[in-house]
Amino acid sequence: HALQVQEFRRPEFEVTTRASEGPHVVGGHVTVEVAASYFAGGGLPNADVTWRVSSSPGSFTPPNRGEYSFGTWVPWWERPEHAGETWRTETLEATTDSAGTHHLRIDLDGVTPPRPVNLHAEATVMDVNRQAWTSASDLLVHPSTLAIGLKTDRYFVQRGDPLPVDLIVVDLDGRAVPGHTVRMTAERLDWNRERGTWAERAIEPQDCTVTSAAEPSRCSFRTLEGGTYRITATVTDSTGRPNRTQI
Repeated sequence: HALQVQEFRRPEFEVTTRASEGPHVVGGHVTVEVAASYFAGGGLPNADVTWRVSSSPGSFTPPNRGEYSFGTWVPWWERPEHAGETWRTETLEATTDSAGTHHLRIDLDGVTPPRPVNLHAEATVMDVNRQAWTSASDLLVHPSTLAIGLKTDRYFVQRGDPLPVDLIVVDLDGRAVPGHTVRMTAERLDWNRERGTWAERAIEPQDCTVTSAAEPSRCSFRTLEGGTYRITATVTDSTGRPNRTQI
């Protein structure tokens, strides 16, 4: 067993971070600030700062729209596909200014397929005595200013019965936004053996295009064969940023 014994060092300064006000949407940017200040008063100037920013899959349900599914719906009996996954991590070395602060600008890029993204911005500040303290801020990046919600009365139907799906387009505050084109596709998922391995493929696509309204709209799909069906709906905001929901 290897043991390391260190002397207790009383903290001499504190570190805080904060991000600019949201909501944050793909195509824009966010500014994150770290501030280091002595407990005795005054900022910590010319101190080393190490930024670490990581992105991971996120989720978002607009207020008062909990009866709809947004993003990729995951049954309770399955583990989310990207659970615990970190997509990308970037680091940056800097120093605080005369007031003990440093500002970092983060440009917000989108992902494919479009979905909300969690950003974790962490700053570690070290003083001349090699004492380091860390603070972090978390924020959510939306793929679009619009979100599309899907709802179906049943997730299990008999073969041959129609599969109706209700949809509604809302803004990030949950208010219905009419007048936007929504494209929905239903596909049956089938397993096929290719080159010695089994792979899932989507077959028999059915398309439905509707215009969003103040009230929910509906698409109905055929179920000529038994199996699992995947419903995908896509909407684009006024600046061309897409958002997608899938059940």
